[in-house]
Amino acid sequence: MRPKLVRLQELPLLVNGKVDRQKLLSDYSNVCQREVPAVDLSVVPEEDKDVAQDLMTVVGRLLGGTGGTTSHRLALTDNFFSVGGNSLNAVLVVTALVDLGYKIGLGDFLDCADFLAVVQKMAALKKGGPATPSCSASCSYTCHLLEPHMQDSVVELIADSFSSKSDMEVAAGIKKEDFYPLLHGIYPDILLQRLSFVVCDASGRIVACSLNFDLHAEPPVEVDVPLAWIFDMLEQCESKVRHKLPQNVGEVVHSFMMTTSPELGPKQNLELVKLMEEHNIKVARERKYKAVFTTNTSAATRYVCDDLLGYTVLSETPIADYTALDGQQPFASVHPENMAACTVFYV
Repeated sequence: MRPKLVRLQELPLLVNGKVDRQKLLSDYSNVCQREVPAVDLSVVPEEDKDVAQDLMTVVGRLLGGTGGTTSHRLALTDNFFSVGGNSLNAVLVVTALVDLGYKIGLGDFLDCADFLAVVQKMAALKKGGPATPSCSASCSYTCHLLEPHMQDSVVELIADSFSSKSDMEVAAGIKKEDFYPLLHGIYPDILLQRLSFVVCDASGRIVACSLNFDLHAEPPVEVDVPLAWIFDMLEQCESKVRHKLPQNVGEVVHSFMMTTSPELGPKQNLELVKLMEEHNIKVARERKYKAVFTTNTSAATRYVCDDLLGYTVLSETPIADYTALDGQQPFASVHPENMAACTVFYV
């Protein structure tokens, strides 16, 4: 039997205050035996029905347990995101399928229009078909060093993206206008350090950017609530691991902010994140830095850094658990499995 992670609101207790192990085992059994709605597999070739069943079982269980919805009866013609999928449970689905022995990457999964296409991809890989490169960005994307004339476009891109699709910012009700003073204020320092860059598409439009500082030469940052909650939470996480990093100026690149255009789809987003993380490593190597340090708060960036690029995880902190000095918990609505993960790549 494969163990299953079950998250409880609280442990069942006996009257003497000890854990009620019988009740705990009963709750675990009930979750593991949760019935997944039957799916019509008639369109799938007989030899691939086990593949389809594995996929739909994983999807049904994870969407039911990670904030998605299974009130809709799942069908092979469904698109993952149309039935409650998001970047977090996409990573969980792919991880579960890999645990079952399937050779499918997150890029493959996100590239499929519906579950039937995922089954076909999984079946082909199972039969020894060629694996597609995981999250390889199109050659139409190019990286360019940050320049003064890009300021307004970069500030707007970051403010729009973080305020509309970042779990922490959305949970705390942060608006794009909250970012403007911060980003315009630090832009001159970002330019001086020459560690940051943008990604442009074939038309020359900026579709992504990575703002980076030398970890030991960062300018002071002053922000007000609600944006201050973000920086306080990240500082709490990062201050606990900085002693594990090289300690001198010119040794650690700090990936401060990385984002993609809200207009891009999940697969394009993943491709660009990987492209930027790889470019960060390239810049660090060219500038003779010893490490690249970042704190990932999304499932997509964690997948790229941890699973694809081999970053070392230094710490993990549940985002929802953060409590501000005034007692507020601005990120309480963030899924409990979303972590702020401090990670490092040693160049």
